[in-house]
Amino acid sequence: MLKSRRKAFSARTALAALVVAAGVGYVGDNVDAATTGNITLMGTVGTALDIEVAPAGSYNSLGLGSSQTDVLVATVRERANVSYDVSVQSTNYASCGAATSCLLSGANIVPLTLKIDGTTVTFTSATITYKTAAAASLNWTTAENVTVSYTIGSQLPAGTYTETYTFTISAT
Repeated sequence: MLKSRRKAFSARTALAALVVAAGVGYVGDNVDAATTGNITLMGTVGTALDIEVAPAGSYNSLGLGSSQTDVLVATVRERANVSYDVSVQSTNYASCGAATSCLLSGANIVPLTLKIDGTTVTFTSATITYKTAAAASLNWTTAENVTVSYTIGSQLPAGTYTETYTFTISAT
């Protein structure tokens, strides 16, 4: 019996000695022993790029019986955490003749003047960039008024006159 205790004791002693010997200087996985150490913290923020176009006033029931000036039809605002451009596209640009934007009903045209935040937008192509913003913020910008003006020279033929403006925000 004494012999089997000694074997058990010797086996435990040898195991303990092995654990202690193997663990000397062991601090944990993936740790380098040194006199100093550092870690680099990192996180990622994805791109945020949003535009909000809100119809306003009589945008879908313009009074075409007489000329109108600066009729509020929408507001536009944006937010982004990158620099960006804002562009506007005129669906009727190619059909407007001398006018750069117009209401159309078949072959009948009502030339339009588009203003964004009080500045006249001049279409030199169907899509133009009217705003470039270098400062980026996730706060919504102040809403910019979108207005149209038009002159009615004589009685227009019956019909539904339309124009669609498409606003787009893109990272620069």
